Amino acid sequence: MSSGARVTINGFGRIGRNVFRAVLERPDSIDIVAVNDVNDPEMLAYLLEFDTVRGHLPERVELVGNRLRVGDSTVHLSGEREPLRRFVISNVTVVARRVLADRSEFVLDATSAEAWEAINRRRARDLPGLRRLMERPSPFDPE
Repeated sequence: MSSGARVTINGFGRIGRNVFRAVLERPDSIDIVAVNDVNDPEMLAYLLEFDTVRGHLPERVELVGNRLRVGDSTVHLSGEREPLRRFVISNVTVVARRVLADRSEFVLDATSAEAWEAINRRRARDLPGLRRLMERPSPFDPE
């Protein structure tokens, strides 16, 4: 693909596949490095190649292990069910390590540590704050 922004598509339904096809038409804009979808990889490859609305994809599509090869491009496929949660927690951990790296002493309150662990065990959709955030209207929607 390109040397542009590196992007992962989370969800390879109609919209995800259309985004993928749009990037194929503009190869210098974005580099899709991975696709995350819980469905069967063979089905995803088939649906990308034979779209009922947009027609047959001119590039050759083949599945090689956990990689999707489309023309000259290769994209990693994964089936992670909660990628956002994993991404957020891993980044919070990286930032926390950076902050703590300069300190030789710090206090860890057992109650706070237990609360943190309890939050990490909960599924993302069970977090009421996240639900309220996702239910708000988009700032990009015209009023």
